[in-house]
Amino acid sequence: MTNPRPGSIEALLVSWTVHLRAANLSPRTIDNYLLAGHQLAAHLGPGTPVSENDRVDVEGYIVAKATDTTASTAATRYRGLQQFFKWLTDEGEITSGPFARMRPRGSRNAKSR
Repeated sequence: MTNPRPGSIEALLVSWTVHLRAANLSPRTIDNYLLAGHQLAAHLGPGTPVSENDRVDVEGYIVAKATDTTASTAATRYRGLQQFFKWLTDEGEITSGPFARMRPRGSRNAKSR
């Protein structure tokens, strides 16, 4: 296995794993969060710098998950990535994340019911 490119999603997921474990989150939560990150990296292509991700990239991944999985799974992946990009912002890896003006898929419809 090769070392991930510095600044890539894969490289930053290594540091995030340490952060999640230090925060004493449940193993299931950690696994779900990391799975979302690894799936996003695979969706965008290996070595993609995190700084090159924008809202369109993340929404493309979320739409793919919503098509391939249940709504619950897609929502879980959304929340995992939301936390990842929040951490990236807090750590100064990015200045703002793609989730700044995003809502989970279907959230508009839920309010109108």
